[in-house]
Amino acid sequence: MIMDLSKLKYIVFLTGCLLVSIFAQAQAQVNENANQLYMQWQLSNCGINEERALVQILVENASVLEPLLLQGFDEGPPESYIKEVTAAELERMRMNKEALSNTQLQTGLSEEDLKIARDMKMDSAEKNIQVQVIGGWKTRALTGLSYIKSKTSNELIEKLASDTSSEFNFLAKSLLEQSKDR
Repeated sequence: MIMDLSKLKYIVFLTGCLLVSIFAQAQAQVNENANQLYMQWQLSNCGINEERALVQILVENASVLEPLLLQGFDEGPPESYIKEVTAAELERMRMNKEALSNTQLQTGLSEEDLKIARDMKMDSAEKNIQVQVIGGWKTRALTGLSYIKSKTSNELIEKLASDTSSEFNFLAKSLLEQSKDR
């Protein structure tokens, strides 16, 4: 009888471990899917029909995406993303600057605009690009939150809309107006 009780405890223990493992794997899959959907949202630059489909996916997965969108708004993009986009944009600018140095090239720009483009400092451009990348990421996160329409997301958007010193004040007001139409 004592032997049977110890076997039963062992079986119950193993069953518990198995269930915990299955739950952890399922949760990891949910987190991976949520991260993929979040990145798809953040990196999308699609047409109207694709955008609608993405919004639908966003709304259907609101409970797992809302924390990621809130974090994305608070923290901005990952450092690796900022570096990658900044480097690509600086390379594009370098190539444009090089092309503009060719006086034979017909750009349609005025001499003043050409001079500004040729004299552009890459250091200041790099900072501007980084600011734009971060702002774009946060804008996309805030826009995603406006579709979710949870209590938390609505409170954040309303707070930003009433804060005239916030760089997201105008966007938040616009999102509130748009959400009335949806």
